[in-house]
Amino acid sequence: MKIAQLTKALILSVFFGLVTVSASAEIYKWTDKDGRTHYSDKKPNAQKDAKKIKVHTGKGSIGNSSNKPSSEPQPNTPEKEQALQKKAEDLSKKQGQQASKERCDAVRENVAKMTEGARLRINENGQMRFLSPEEIADKRKTYQAFLDENCSS
Repeated sequence: MKIAQLTKALILSVFFGLVTVSASAEIYKWTDKDGRTHYSDKKPNAQKDAKKIKVHTGKGSIGNSSNKPSSEPQPNTPEKEQALQKKAEDLSKKQGQQASKERCDAVRENVAKMTEGARLRINENGQMRFLSPEEIADKRKTYQAFLDENCSS
């Protein structure tokens, strides 16, 4: 039993010794002939003005840390669930109203353009063509029906 504890202590001390050595690695900083600054863990051969930088690493801790978030989620109470559900519904409703308002504004703008005489359309070949008076009346009727049905404000 004592040998197992000693072996464990020896292994841990060797491990932490290696971690400490690797954490205190040397870093070099130099500027090349183009004026760019470089950082490396290896000293450059061509640069004689490379500076050794002291790197200070943070201290690690073993065990539970109080500022780490819990890996297991906290159970929600029914009141909390209802509040979250209501908040999600309100947000969804608000976003839906905003999208609806934007659609209505776009359709109103299209109706205004039709009234002002914007009669150009681009066909499937990528060429512009004029809308016929029947097409304009049909589009205006479609837009107005959408506005009457969805945009009663």
